[in-house]
Amino acid sequence: MTFSHPGPWDEFPADTYPSIERMLRHPNSSLRSMALDGIVDFGPKATHFEDTLLALVDDPDSGVSNQAISALATIGPAAADVVGPRLLERFRAGKIPLRQFASAAERLELRSPEIRGILEAGLKDPDEWNRAACARAIVAVAEDPVWAAKYLIAAVGKQQINERVAIGLLRDIDVEGDLVVQFLTRLLGSSDFWTRHDAIDALASMGDHAKPAIADIERLLQDKQIAVRLQAAKAIALLTGEAKFLDDQLRTIFAGSDQDSRTNRYIAIETIGELKQMGDAYLPYVLSALGSDQSGFAPVAIETLEAIGTPNAIVALRTIAKSQDWAVRSPAEKALQRLADSRDKDE
Repeated sequence: MTFSHPGPWDEFPADTYPSIERMLRHPNSSLRSMALDGIVDFGPKATHFEDTLLALVDDPDSGVSNQAISALATIGPAAADVVGPRLLERFRAGKIPLRQFASAAERLELRSPEIRGILEAGLKDPDEWNRAACARAIVAVAEDPVWAAKYLIAAVGKQQINERVAIGLLRDIDVEGDLVVQFLTRLLGSSDFWTRHDAIDALASMGDHAKPAIADIERLLQDKQIAVRLQAAKAIALLTGEAKFLDDQLRTIFAGSDQDSRTNRYIAIETIGELKQMGDAYLPYVLSALGSDQSGFAPVAIETLEAIGTPNAIVALRTIAKSQDWAVRSPAEKALQRLADSRDKDE
């Protein structure tokens, strides 16, 4: 088994599994650990190694044992009945860290009262990363999305999790009504740049539910940070269909020639990608950035073209995929393949 494969481990064909299995059983703990790191990429495919992974939960090397739990958790809820008791046993014995416990509980969607109690207690942990992991798990195992949203908002008020963690979790909770919109709208006035930025982005993804926040978003068209102004203009375009503000922002950015303008163009290309298919109208900006400095803008431009995914974007990706520069050509080819796979799946 070599590690020169360019893609994640989950792309390995089934005929390589025996080699991975031998690594998992190897007497050298470093090789066992290396194999377990790779298994985490497999997701539900890790079921193929379930018996071996269960054996490794009792590995004398505590690091390998904990890795085996994490690898088993990637199988998802289907493994909950088998892995859940082992996870609890190790946590009670103090053999697995809180963050790793929370991550495994999240993936397995463990909903027992004891699990929930541990996660809720974890929101009082001194380490903010541990608290964030517990918050993510609480949302994953919650059966009532409204309760989960209220719990997160209350946790912010208690300073158990920060506002950005809450935004990231709330945007994925399907809650009707104005509970989440009111919370996010309040955060638009935050003094923290990233909080304002993320709150706008979350509102932009909420469709008609977020329309009551439009007036507050419009005020951020005057924000001192260009990235926030772009997010505000993007949100207005997505929520109302009015693209004038975004047109103005992009025209100003791409007309500049100084170093600040170059930095802003990078941010602008990312924003165009966040528009998805609507970004097709702004492809000339993406392509002009590529033409001015292909090596500098190629990664973000390719990601943006893939996110847009329209016929015009695909034509542009095919052109980039003909580049003589492998570092540019290869990601463009992969983007085209992912788009083709997505179309095949839809059909």
